[in-house]
Amino acid sequence: MILPDRVSVRQYQAVPGLQKGGSIMAKANMAVVPKKKLGKVLRSKWQLLAMFVLPLLWYIIFCYVPMYGIQLAFKDYNPRLGYLDSPFVGLRWFKQFFSSY
Repeated sequence: MILPDRVSVRQYQAVPGLQKGGSIMAKANMAVVPKKKLGKVLRSKWQLLAMFVLPLLWYIIFCYVPMYGIQLAFKDYNPRLGYLDSPFVGLRWFKQFFSSY
């Protein structure tokens, strides 16, 4: 079934006889409801958006950003080279720590 633009499925099914090859007249009398624009919907629901975005930002800042520093445990860190260019040593520091006892 091909739906016309800007018509919901519920409206399309509400026209009697349309599923069984209804008349052209029934299709022509169907009301076309324009879709709301995304910006308008977001502006009208800004409180709901704020309730969603604030916890999401908190989670990103305090759960994902610190993960960047965890890579320091697997590198032979050199301040001159920085995080990305320091050589990767794998589990060398963990082996040294656990074998020191």
